[in-house]
Amino acid sequence: MPTDTTIGKWRDPLCSCYKYGCCHPLFLNACCCQQILLAQIMTRLKLTACGKSSETTDKWRYTFRIMVVLTIVYYTLKIMLPDFLLEERGFLMPTGKYVTVLVILNHFISVAFFCYCCYILTLTRRFIRERDGIPATSSLEDACVSIWCSCCVISQCALQTANYEFLRAECCSNTGIVTMSLEQESNECPSHIELV
Repeated sequence: MPTDTTIGKWRDPLCSCYKYGCCHPLFLNACCCQQILLAQIMTRLKLTACGKSSETTDKWRYTFRIMVVLTIVYYTLKIMLPDFLLEERGFLMPTGKYVTVLVILNHFISVAFFCYCCYILTLTRRFIRERDGIPATSSLEDACVSIWCSCCVISQCALQTANYEFLRAECCSNTGIVTMSLEQESNECPSHIELV
């Protein structure tokens, strides 16, 4: 549950990803692999990979795995598929109908993955805002900051859902913090962890 200090306001301002230094897992994930940090936040909040609340079912347990697989598949496809920018940078590219299709597919996958990430980040931030009673300055606030400043938004959401003053952070765990056993996760998130 949110604490009295987090009701009605964000615990930290928007640009707080550097709060614990550049070697902290929060900063590293926010800058280098935002999808992993977002998946950790969504798991803490018991949200599905579609950004929907899943308190009554166990679907939230798979959020981290789904996001990791999607991220790996995305970056693998980005590496394998040709990009027209390579030709502009001096790399020789084979030409033909199939290469054009692959380039178009590459860009379609990029746009689709970007839209998906912005959509679930918007839903996650809105969920946190509504849960903690944080007012929005505009009806489009969550969407706008998620699109234009995702690194900062993900950090702010992570700082709102876990108190890193008392918890040790991890880069590659389901929740991004070291304290939860599987048994604790299945029952409920303990309030002393300040997750939700």
